[in-house]
Parts: sequence; C-alpha cells; structure tokens
Amino acid sequence: MPGSDHARRGRGRRAALAFAGTGSLLALVCAAQPVAQWAPAAELPEAVHNRFVHHVRSRCVPDQSEVAYPVFPGALLIGVDWGRVKPDCESRDGWSDLGGLALVSTAAEGEVANWYAERLVDHVQYDAAQGHLFIGAQIAEFLWDRDYHKYANVAIVPAPAVWSAAGYRTLIELNRPAP
Repeated sequence: MPGSDHARRGRGRRAALAFAGTGSLLALVCAAQPVAQWAPAAELPEAVHNRFVHHVRSRCVPDQSEVAYPVFPGALLIGVDWGRVKPDCESRDGWSDLGGLALVSTAAEGEVANWYAERLVDHVQYDAAQGHLFIGAQIAEFLWDRDYHKYANVAIVPAPAVWSAAGYRTLIELNRPAP
C-alpha cells in the first residue's frame, strides 16, 4: 500500500479512497506523509530481492514528522531500523526511538553531500575514506568507526554493490534521526 504506515498505527485519518490505474488497485489517501517510498526490488539479485521484499512487508515507514533530518529529493528507502513492525506499527519493548533509515539515490555522492551541507548548516561535515558524515557537534580527533555509531548523523557513502548494479550511486544513512 503506498503512503505512510501512520494510519495503521491508529493515529492517521483516511481522507478519501482513490482508485489508481484501471480501478484494480485501491489506495488509501492518508493525511500523514511517509519520509520516503521504498526502492523497487526488481533489479536485485534473487537472494537480496527476497530479503528486501520481506523487509518491506515487515517494516513500518516513519512519517516525516518522526524524522529530524531532511531526505534528499528522489531518494528511496532500502532499510528501516526501529522497533515498529507490521501490521500494527506499535512500539515494541526495548526500542525507544528510530534507529536509522537507509536510502539510495541515483545522484552522485558529491551532489548529495553538497545538498546536505546546504541544509545542515548547524552540523559539522567530516570527510573520510568511507564518505561524508554530518554530525551536530565538533568532535576532537574524529574517527569514523567510533563516532559513526556514537552520534546522531547523516552518512553519505557509495551505494553497496547490489544497489549500484541496480543503477543507484549513493547510500544515504540517517542514523538516530528522531527529533
């Protein structure tokens, strides 16, 4: 179902029912807006495709209001890491907030990094061999492997091989993005 999982969490309102295409697909139009749409799985190798389809079927997409970071235009979801799973999308014990979102883009890594630099002016940009990391604090003796996991951040790196083969160039990770 296109749109947000917000309605399934019981807080959304159904504004209207709309028919798409020839009327064979029923889509709910919700007031809540998902942070991004899922990437298509068609170009993925079979094993990755099967895991990804299961992920899409089981994960709840957060609403824009649940994510503090902006999403690069046209970026598509490939991963959601938090405690809300379908069908009810209610928080599970042990999960306090959104752990992270992984998105892919066909744009070049530098273009994506520049876009985030323009919007995250209160963040420090760290450049490393792995890619670009935007963190909301100055870190003495920055180390990617340590600080990537320690602070809320936006990481911009080359797309993993399976997504690169499907035409995507850049992976965007929104880590600990809850407001």
